[in-house]
Order: sequence, then structure tokens, then C-alpha cells
Amino acid sequence: MASDAVRADDRVWCVTTHTPHLSWPPGSTIHANAADGLSDLLICVADRRAVADRYGRYVDRTADHDGIVSVIALDRGRLIFAEPSAAAAILPGSMPDVPPFMAGQALRSSDMMATRAALAASGVAPLYADAELICVGPHDALGGHMLFHEPEISSPWTALAARLA
Repeated sequence: MASDAVRADDRVWCVTTHTPHLSWPPGSTIHANAADGLSDLLICVADRRAVADRYGRYVDRTADHDGIVSVIALDRGRLIFAEPSAAAAILPGSMPDVPPFMAGQALRSSDMMATRAALAASGVAPLYADAELICVGPHDALGGHMLFHEPEISSPWTALAARLA
């Protein structure tokens, strides 16, 4: 059933730059934390399948409803949709009670030792850390979880959930 009502989870920002050479001059995207790419956004919603299908239509991609999450693969990165119970199983620590909300972002790290050192220098204590994953909680990540991961990990949220289980 179609509806003209705007759903809270339908509010999307689309940003692109037509002048990347001005927005990101050489050297401006090198960070002490060694993050070199946004790989996944984890979005907590009430009905992951319905929301992922709507987003899929918006970006002209098919959502994959596998396991406890729905995934839309993009040209660079993925959108991951989870219902509150699944998000609670994936994420260490607390999170908001009422969806929708941006539960986390996964950042590829080119050097996990540098990532660990940058976090320590900033006084950030990860909620979870091993050699391949470092998860920072909402307090230190300004509201959502931030998951740094080795480039070889193609599904960082699933990897974190498996390690927390």
C-alpha cells in the first residue's frame, strides 16, 4: 500500500562533490587514525526488509536479506540495515531505544597499530578490540558506534557480531 506520508527512516542526505580536487586536496585525507575509507553504515530500523527495499529502489540496487541484517552493496561501501534486536546482538554497549537511528559506521584502516595509537592518544578506550577490529562506543564516537577494521574484512559488522557471540 503506497503512502504519501514521509517515514522517519526515509530521510536521506545525498551528498556528492563535483570538485574533489578542491574538497580533498592531496594530503588532506590522511589521518592519524589511519582510516582510509568508509566501508559500511549500520542503520537501525523497525523493519529492515521494508526499509532496505525502499533504499534499494532509491539507489537502484537490490537489497540482500541474509541472516539478521539486510545489505545494499554500493559502488563504494555498503548500507547495512538491522532491527533493534539484531543491532543489540551486533554492537557492544548501549544504544538508543527507538529506531530509526544511525547505529554505526565502519571505517577501513590501513594500519591498525596507528589506529590503536591514535585512539589511545585521544583517551579513547574501545568497547572491543582485537588485531583486526576496534569498536569505539557512542560516547567517544559522537552518538553511534565506530568500527575500524582491517582491509581484508569485507563484512566488519558480521565479524564483530561473531566475535561478541
